[in-house]
Amino acid sequence: MTIEPGSPAALAGLHEGDTIVRFDERWIGGSDNLHRLLTGDHVGSVRTLRILRRTELRSISITPRELSASG
Repeated sequence: MTIEPGSPAALAGLHEGDTIVRFDERWIGGSDNLHRLLTGDHVGSVRTLRILRRTELRSISITPRELSASG
């Protein structure tokens, strides 16, 4: 996974190489699955990601936001 500087992922403390395995209580099978779950209902509210970093399972709080027109 590539982490863009200043992105919600970077602000939440995600690192390149982290694997997202859960979004709140939903298992994530891939990036397409995560994108489908990131609807407008989640924008601005704190959510929990479970990630695998190397061999350690961690929880990270994130606050999804809408993308700007420039991406």
